[in-house]
Amino acid sequence: MFKRFHLIMLNCNWSLLKGLIKSIKIETY
Repeated sequence: MFKRFHLIMLNCNWSLLKGLIKSIKIETY
């Protein structure tokens, strides 16, 4: 249970990080 929750949190953080990188890329161009 805890492991699964940790994975979900990791996925959310990863998608947020991806979005942040995308927005930064858009801003720099």
